[in-house]
Amino acid sequence: LVGGKATPVAVQGDCSYSVYAGPCLEYVVQSRLESLRLGMGVTSLARQVYGALVPAVSSEGQIGDKSRDREPLHVYVMSRLKGVTHLDFILSHDSPDNSPKSSASRRRLMAGVAR
Repeated sequence: LVGGKATPVAVQGDCSYSVYAGPCLEYVVQSRLESLRLGMGVTSLARQVYGALVPAVSSEGQIGDKSRDREPLHVYVMSRLKGVTHLDFILSHDSPDNSPKSSASRRRLMAGVAR
C-alpha cells in the first residue's frame, strides 16, 4: 500500500494489528476486525478539530467477506506522527502513571492541547 519496508509496532493495541511501513517507515498500516473498525467520520472530525495532532487516516478496504465464519479485516493507512508514544513516556519516568507527578504532567499536556 505504501511501498518500502514494514516492521511491526513493538506494542500492539487490543483492537488492531499495526506495522510501521513506507520507505522511511513514515506510515502506520493497521488492520482491524470489522466489529472494531474505525469510524472514518470521527477520524476526519478529529483531524479537523486537532489538526496535525491527529494522523491523516484512509480506509484501504477489507480482506475477506462476511459470508465466511470469520469477520473480515479492515485495513487503514495513517500518517505516522513524530514524538514519543504514551507507553515510552511512562517507561522513561521512574514514577507510576497514577503518581502526583504524572497527574501534573497530564494536566499540563491537556491544558496545552486545549490552548
